[in-house]
Amino acid sequence: MILIKKKQMSYEKNKIAQEIGYLVIAFNLLENCIDIVLFEILHPRTNEFGKIITEGYSFSRKLHLLKKMYQSYLDASGEENGRKELTTLIGKIKSANTKRNKMVHAAWEEYFYDNLKKEVRTRWKTSKGQITELTISANSESILNIKKEIEKLDELLFNFHEKYYYT
Repeated sequence: MILIKKKQMSYEKNKIAQEIGYLVIAFNLLENCIDIVLFEILHPRTNEFGKIITEGYSFSRKLHLLKKMYQSYLDASGEENGRKELTTLIGKIKSANTKRNKMVHAAWEEYFYDNLKKEVRTRWKTSKGQITELTISANSESILNIKKEIEKLDELLFNFHEKYYYT
């Protein structure tokens, strides 16, 4: 195993490490928004009920619950546009989660050890006896784009909630 010392990293790679931290924080804020909306749907006057119900839930399970709760409201109100918006919103959140997971769980040790590397391995794929590395671009711009995408989802979720929950 190769241990990486901070002083061995180039300035740009150190910056990338910080930006990944900011990306993680942005996603945590999105998860918090999902919690807030879920808690309000489950009990409008207190968060405690929602905390009890969702305790131990994974992100995917909370997202699934959110989708089911909204589908129930939208079906009852006959909001066909709302169902389409919900499908789009959930799809964007799932996509952002996939991108975040790839970035956070990539093989960063290899990347930071080799100052010439511009991509980071996310996983291996095997097909017909061949092993292929799947990689993503590891640069400030790609991380910033994912972070911005995640940050926009907070507002989209709250706008959706205001539009369809309070009607």
